[in-house]
Amino acid sequence: MSDDPRSTRRDRETAGSRALALDRQPDPPEVKDEFAGFTARDLSRIRLDFLFLDGTNFRFHEHSPAEPVLCAWGIDTDGKPHLVGLAAAVSESADAWRDFLEGLKLRGLARRSSSSPTARRD
Repeated sequence: MSDDPRSTRRDRETAGSRALALDRQPDPPEVKDEFAGFTARDLSRIRLDFLFLDGTNFRFHEHSPAEPVLCAWGIDTDGKPHLVGLAAAVSESADAWRDFLEGLKLRGLARRSSSSPTARRD
């Protein structure tokens, strides 16, 4: 991904479109393999200062209803963006988000320590 913040959205959209194979053709095996690797990769080495969550609806196939897709991306301690999670969901409910975030945690994405100098203190 580029360091240019304006390209971050474009990069996420490109990665998301490719990973979810949003074209009208059947999903090629190499795209499915790439997405499977992406959704299983270890996240323990990524140290994020910021985590952004967003849900949107995509039409996966022509003539099908749009379905929710959950996305997580963040900015690391060096200021670089990382797409850390992308998943189709049944809805954008609290349960769907909890399961999505639990999956990121199981893959090693750590919660910021409250002792961090930039951590929010409420």
